[in-house]
Amino acid sequence: MIRKTTSNLILTDEERKLLKKISSSRKEKHSKVERAKYILDYSNGESVYSIAKKYGENQKNSGKDY
Repeated sequence: MIRKTTSNLILTDEERKLLKKISSSRKEKHSKVERAKYILDYSNGESVYSIAKKYGENQKNSGKDY
């Protein structure tokens, strides 16, 4: 069963700017870059399911660190 929920995550402009910088970095650890992408997508209203599908992750693993 897929539940459709909206994100309650609200980022400040500074947080969003930092996450965008991290998500496009080539020097940060891959896991940190991926996590930044997940957070940005989630804050833009994407569901955990769609984010997991987008990045080829298991839904159970994609929300693990949040």
